[in-house]
Amino acid sequence: MWIIGIVSLIFKSLVQTIKFMKTYKEIPQSKNPTLLKILKCVKSDMNFRLDVRIIESEYVKVPFLCGFFHPTIYLNTCFHNENEIYSVIYHELTHFVKHDNWLKFFLYCINIFFWWNPMIRNISENIYDACEYRCDQIVTKNMSSIQKIDYASIINRMTGRNASTPIGVTLVTKLNSDCVYHRLNTFLYPCKIKPAIRVIITSATGLMIVLSLLSILLISQANDFFTPADASITSANSYLIQNETGSYDLYCMDELIDTNLTDLTGLCGLPIK
Repeated sequence: MWIIGIVSLIFKSLVQTIKFMKTYKEIPQSKNPTLLKILKCVKSDMNFRLDVRIIESEYVKVPFLCGFFHPTIYLNTCFHNENEIYSVIYHELTHFVKHDNWLKFFLYCINIFFWWNPMIRNISENIYDACEYRCDQIVTKNMSSIQKIDYASIINRMTGRNASTPIGVTLVTKLNSDCVYHRLNTFLYPCKIKPAIRVIITSATGLMIVLSLLSILLISQANDFFTPADASITSANSYLIQNETGSYDLYCMDELIDTNLTDLTGLCGLPIK
């Protein structure tokens, strides 16, 4: 069952990726001069030297970033305000600089491997959220209160749209209003965490991750933990089966322990079937 679950999830991922590539592969790179000017400005402010492709399309519901080595940013055509475009591009390139795509891919593989463990999924979702919080804080670090509110309106406006991208990180991943509220709070009303509390939280998180990964032991066969031959042979858990030759086969916990027994010394109290 474990292997069937892994294979089915890998197949589902491949189907999603192929569908994604078919949808966007025909869309050319944007030639919008305003967009390219803003991109150049963002790269300069971030000291970002790699080439960046930007694709504008009405099919893009939520801005997102794809690419492990060469970033491609997908934008919706609904963005007309230059400040909004600047913030969105800055946010997506921050994901690339912080290697969030690699982290998401790693967590995605772990989730496939541990598909039966809800704790792994919960930890992964919290790490996804933490990546968004970090990017938001970096983008809004030098913003005024009014600029932060404008940035928050972008996130709020994107909430409720389909943000399914199998191989990229998106501006908005949670559709729940409570989750968006907590996300906005992190940069609208930032609070500093004491170093001691940060250490405690980090240690507790690390312990949860280790325990969750050790749950792989639960899917091992029972025989790896219990061998009938090592159990005490009693009339409650063992029995004999008589063969045509007059010898006996010994079973313990419905497992065959020995065959062709002729000397039943010490076993005479066992039932014979």
